[in-house]
Amino acid sequence: MKLPDKNTFLTNDTALYKGNSLNFMWSVDKDFNFISTNPTLKKLIKNLTGTSDLKGNNLKQLELALPGLKGSEFKNNCERAFNGESFTEIVFMQFPDETWMEISYHPIVKDNTIICCACYFHDITERKISAQEIRYIHNRISGFISALPDVIKEEQNKQSEKINLGIQQQLIALKNDVAGLKNSVDSNSPR
Repeated sequence: MKLPDKNTFLTNDTALYKGNSLNFMWSVDKDFNFISTNPTLKKLIKNLTGTSDLKGNNLKQLELALPGLKGSEFKNNCERAFNGESFTEIVFMQFPDETWMEISYHPIVKDNTIICCACYFHDITERKISAQEIRYIHNRISGFISALPDVIKEEQNKQSEKINLGIQQQLIALKNDVAGLKNSVDSNSPR
């Protein structure tokens, strides 16, 4: 198995390390104890649990801070990273509102050995809501488009009926005019 380059994940987003991001990042060792967290996550954890740092704590602290993050899923995903896999999962949770998170897991390698797992937690709620709105609009437009031939045919039928009625009325008027002319000719002609 080829292990990923150790800089692959660490250079991914320097804003995480400086606290200039609304996204969260942390790393855990193989015993699921936190090694590091970015300032944004530290601030959130402190506000929600009163703990200023997760370092050395296991993921129970994170579960308390982020309701909806299931520890067993998190552990299973970390195990995949400990086995050398880099991947991303999309998770839905109530946080306290509807929230969609994209969580990336990456093994961290030292001396050709995986020593820990780095996790990047990115809020994609706006993207998911926009996608749902686009699907809703697409479905409405598709419904309109599929009904359009019937609407056009109905409108054509209405227009045909109006034209037929107009032609009938003109024919009746013409017939009456011809009948009136005939009567006029008959009454003015010598017998």
